[in-house]
Amino acid sequence: MDRTVFSVETDPAHEVIGRLSELDPANPFCTLNYARIRSLQGTEVAALLLKTDGQISSGCLAFRTEGRLNTRLEITSLPLVSEPTIFWDGLIEHCRRSGVEVLNVNTFASAPNKIPDQPRPISKVHRIEYVIDLASADLWSAMNRRSRRMVTRARANGLALRRDSGPTACASHVDLVNRSFDRLRSRGAEISGSITADEIEICVDHGFGEIFQVVKDGEVFSTLMVVKGPAGAYCQSSGTSDEGRELGSSHFIFHETALKLKDEGLFVLNIGGSTDENRGLHEFKAGLGCRTVELESADYYLGSALKRFVSKGVELLGR
Repeated sequence: MDRTVFSVETDPAHEVIGRLSELDPANPFCTLNYARIRSLQGTEVAALLLKTDGQISSGCLAFRTEGRLNTRLEITSLPLVSEPTIFWDGLIEHCRRSGVEVLNVNTFASAPNKIPDQPRPISKVHRIEYVIDLASADLWSAMNRRSRRMVTRARANGLALRRDSGPTACASHVDLVNRSFDRLRSRGAEISGSITADEIEICVDHGFGEIFQVVKDGEVFSTLMVVKGPAGAYCQSSGTSDEGRELGSSHFIFHETALKLKDEGLFVLNIGGSTDENRGLHEFKAGLGCRTVELESADYYLGSALKRFVSKGVELLGR
């Protein structure tokens, strides 16, 4: 009879991470490149594993950080597991035994998964991700009429796609993404923080991220950074100028990038997520020919009630 057990490996061997990538080749967040980047950013890397008869059957990477008040364990991409009770019981027990107070469970590039309500999460969010299946024979026909019209407009206006991950491209990417954030915040969108040059450059320098930009006469109208796994890519950040939006640049950059990645033999392009409330973003992404993936993310506080009180409650447990 097959026996499945939960185990944790800190500073996992390359072979372990390679096995996780084999199990989910379209996922950039279970790759050696991603683990290396998170290690360089100061987190302790671990592999959360289910092993069946001694062989890894599923799992993911997790990242531990020591804060002033709390120790945090973050899962970027929750795996699809065949024995969810064994996985979650093992994970919660590991956190409590190793002094983890805050557990962040994210589902970037994940398959649909059920996140348990015991122990009770301090927050739980329903979210949707949008995936372009690059193996589709006709990415053009997969888009809706408005998206095709906007791509046609961009081409008629002489916009072109450029791949350039040098220092100038990194700087313009950071600037344009943050300007897009500011524009969305001014319209009432709940967007916190900004991206930094350091986080973009470390991804590019280690071959994890690549920047695509829509340009004309040296001006950047849209920018997009994708991070890659062996068989898929994920849109890490993107931005478009006001003029670019009018010229169809937003639709153009996603469609043209999908074509380039399809030519490279990748199978999926995940263009990121949204919440139920953001109908405009949903309509934009769905119109690009995406299928939707229903997901949820959750945060748990596993420390004592006293320590949680000292930490000033839920508002101090944010990312």
